[in-house]
Amino acid sequence: ACVARIPKVWELPGGTTREGRTLTLRLFNPFPELAKVTVGGSSESGETGLVDLQNIDVEGRTWEDVTLNELVPLLDDISLTVTTSEGFVIPSLVVAGINDEASWPGQAPAAYWEFPVATTSSDFAPSLMLSNTGSVSVTAVVDVYTSEGVTLDAREVVVDPSIPKRVDLGDLADGAMGVRVRAGAPVSAVILAEESSVVLELTDEEGQLDDEAPAGGDRIAGTTGVTTAATSWLLPGLQAVGSGDSTVWLLNTGSEPATVILQPLGAQSLPTSKQSVPPGSVLGVPLGYDASVGGYFVESSAPVSVAWSVEAEKGIMFVAGTVVGG
Repeated sequence: ACVARIPKVWELPGGTTREGRTLTLRLFNPFPELAKVTVGGSSESGETGLVDLQNIDVEGRTWEDVTLNELVPLLDDISLTVTTSEGFVIPSLVVAGINDEASWPGQAPAAYWEFPVATTSSDFAPSLMLSNTGSVSVTAVVDVYTSEGVTLDAREVVVDPSIPKRVDLGDLADGAMGVRVRAGAPVSAVILAEESSVVLELTDEEGQLDDEAPAGGDRIAGTTGVTTAATSWLLPGLQAVGSGDSTVWLLNTGSEPATVILQPLGAQSLPTSKQSVPPGSVLGVPLGYDASVGGYFVESSAPVSVAWSVEAEKGIMFVAGTVVGG
């Protein structure tokens, strides 16, 4: 996802160092000045000591990769906080499996999140990862949206301070879905979708990693959400990935239908696509690869949130849209 601003403190929920996953923190410094970074973390066991990640130097116009599996091994859920004392960085998490990896940038906590895509089909097990860096517990309510409509208050969870919360979503709807998170105080949020067959294909009868397990069956995607619905969106890169099928996801959490115009962006004039999104629903619009398209501009008659995905045989990715004009 694109990053619209660069704060001094970033939150990165959704990490894991469990068997079969490699977790990397990427610290990108696009500016000429040196940046100094300190990394803190929490897990299902509480605060995680990362004493080796204090005052990290990130030279200008470079990045540093920090592999976390050896520092904090075999943790199911990890949330990181990246603080810069000098300069600026843009951090991202990379969760890798055997054949695929997911990545997403850091974020600022918010009390409201929309995710137009949480999973594209029943082939993937979606999870919502929540983190609370405050001092008191926060109650969060999850609403689930499909092409058929909305299930309000589908799940209610309590997110304790410094203990990341994983919310499994796979039992809340069949097939593609979007979600909305309404919390009593700001939280950080990330969606993960992992191929449902990964456990069967990567482990033996005793649940250990199987070196002879067949390749494939380990696709994983992750994405940040958006904190507001809007009428104008930019989707750079949509339909420009040649290795898979692209889909744009339109989530209408409002009470009025939305008429949405999808304008492909390229070197020449290209025809638009007009879509109608009923209130309280999510619509997926499939788009194949087109070398002449570099992205999309999306305009809607009513506020919606927008994301896109690419799905191929060996990989899948989710990308949050960027609000235009505010």
